[in-house]
Amino acid sequence: MKNDSNMGVIYQMTGLSGAGKTTLSKRLKQILKEKGYRVAIVDGDIYRQTLCSDLGFSRADRITNIKRLGRFAFALAADYDLVLIAAINPYEEGRDFLRRQFGAPLLFLDCSLQTLIHRDPKGLYKSALRDEDDPKYIAQFTGISDPFERPLVADLYLDTDALSEEQCIEQLTAYITNHFINNKIDLAFINFLSRFRKESLASPDQKSNDIAFIKNCRIFSALFELDLRDLYRFLFLDCKDDVQFEKWLSDHVGDAELYSDRIEKFLSWISKEEVVSEPYTYQYLTQEQLKCWEEQGYLVLPGLIPVADCDAVRNLICKELGINLGDVSTWCPTDPRWQGIMLFSVKDESTQVIRNNQTVRSVFEDLYRSKGLLSLNAPLGYMPPLWTGYPFRSSPLHWDIDPETGPRNHIQGLIYLDDVAEDGGAFSLIPAMHKQYKELIANYATVEATLEILRSQNQVKLLSGKKGDLILWLDATPHAATPNQGSLPRFVQYLSFECI
Repeated sequence: MKNDSNMGVIYQMTGLSGAGKTTLSKRLKQILKEKGYRVAIVDGDIYRQTLCSDLGFSRADRITNIKRLGRFAFALAADYDLVLIAAINPYEEGRDFLRRQFGAPLLFLDCSLQTLIHRDPKGLYKSALRDEDDPKYIAQFTGISDPFERPLVADLYLDTDALSEEQCIEQLTAYITNHFINNKIDLAFINFLSRFRKESLASPDQKSNDIAFIKNCRIFSALFELDLRDLYRFLFLDCKDDVQFEKWLSDHVGDAELYSDRIEKFLSWISKEEVVSEPYTYQYLTQEQLKCWEEQGYLVLPGLIPVADCDAVRNLICKELGINLGDVSTWCPTDPRWQGIMLFSVKDESTQVIRNNQTVRSVFEDLYRSKGLLSLNAPLGYMPPLWTGYPFRSSPLHWDIDPETGPRNHIQGLIYLDDVAEDGGAFSLIPAMHKQYKELIANYATVEATLEILRSQNQVKLLSGKKGDLILWLDATPHAATPNQGSLPRFVQYLSFECI
């Protein structure tokens, strides 16, 4: 297979000495050769004796070594379908270089040091563990006296300690075949998933501030209807490599045809160039409502959702959490999906009816002045009264703003699924504050200091409402839920759209 530049694909395989790099790369080459593909192997041990014979084993020399191997692999890629760099490559800097310069996916062969020392077919570990004055002692041996930085993110993770050689070669061959040779998944999408995963796992000071990429991430989450709690729980706790991430995503969508269609739409949307917007014609909102939105930063639209649709979602929440409104003892459930006042990971036709309500969509389109919207997967809301013993667990007055990027004019909304009085856990906000965010932060230095000042000024407005009312607010409007001091639970469905 050739990519767009008519060059072969370069892969990098990393792992400690004895983890299986040479063995698996040779077997992979033979399997692919039998399928008619031209494969070259750039073995780090072999080229240490030729191309890189002048280099030592300091960090700088090891980085130089891998850069040379990468450039040599790139030269081979003009004549081969696949070029596999099989080298220890112990530093993230070297792996990142191969990924950035040559688009080389990372294949990580993981094996415990104890197993490697036990295997030790060449006797290298035995020599590395000798006394330093022993003539057979090997200095600067990776994993013993020199560091090996475990990859933060790998495109394929193989545990060669736990898996047999046959299992490893089966997974390796399937990865190469399914994701590149047969081109079942577009390379651009695989690269996006890899970057998304790496950014998700990065520390705050290492995260990208690339506005275009951040927007693409929001489009990705919306199009694939991802519950962000579930997504990040998987990435942080269970995901070993990019292959597993892609499989999890495919399983989440369920239908293979639908999955391919969403990939195609995603790649189409993120590749669109910015165009000059045509004049927008308002569909639902009046000039008075638009003026209120502009000045106040929020809107309350009464009776937007039919009572029956509200009841259906309220009944769904009760069913999922085991709530019987006639039995107070059931009002404080222990379901782990219910966190604070949010109920996550519940998907049902009744919630889709409200999400897909055409009037709701028209309102969001009017406020965004665009019909290019994607409905985001938002949680449901449930809050028992305080007198039941429920400890109110929700954020105090806050902004939903990334301090690094600032306000992005994102619109959020919620539907009251039952009547909500001011003391019944009503939504609250400070009107007309959305245009002052930057000035406030500049005056009070930090977001938290600013919010403390705002909380103390008693400007908060409580928004009571009736069943079916839609409340909308900008991300730059300080807002919060309030404790439910009424007699009945509060039920809501949150709504959000992404403008693409």
